[in-house]
Amino acid sequence: MINSVTLVGNLGNDPGLKKLENGTLCSEFRIACNEIRNDNGEKVERTHWFSCDVYGKTAELCHKYLKKGSRVGIRGPLQYHAWKDEKGNQRSLVRINVRDIEFLDSKPANEKPGARVPVNMRDF
Repeated sequence: MINSVTLVGNLGNDPGLKKLENGTLCSEFRIACNEIRNDNGEKVERTHWFSCDVYGKTAELCHKYLKKGSRVGIRGPLQYHAWKDEKGNQRSLVRINVRDIEFLDSKPANEKPGARVPVNMRDF
C-alpha cells in the first residue's frame, strides 16, 4: 500500500526545533498550498494548511535556513494521530512525516557561491 504525499507551498510559521525524549531533533511547521479553480466561470482561490514534522539533521537545517513565508517542496507519508481531550472527546490529526524537502526560494543576489543549503536533503 502506498502512503505518500507531495506538496509545494509556503511556510506559515518559523520552524520550531525541539529534542525528543530519545534525543532526536524534530522541527515542526505548517505549509499553505493554494488551490485555484473555476467555479461557474469565476476564479476561486482556496488555501489548504498542512502540518509537517521533520527529523534529524534535516530538522536542524530547516530551523536554521527556513522562515515564515519560505517556499518549499515536501514529500513523505501521512501519519494519523488519535487521542482523547481533557473532556473525553475523541480527537484526531493528520501530519506529514517529511522525508524529502527542497528549499525553493531563489538565491539572494548578494549570496556567495557555495553558501546555500543543498536543495534536496534526505535524512532517514
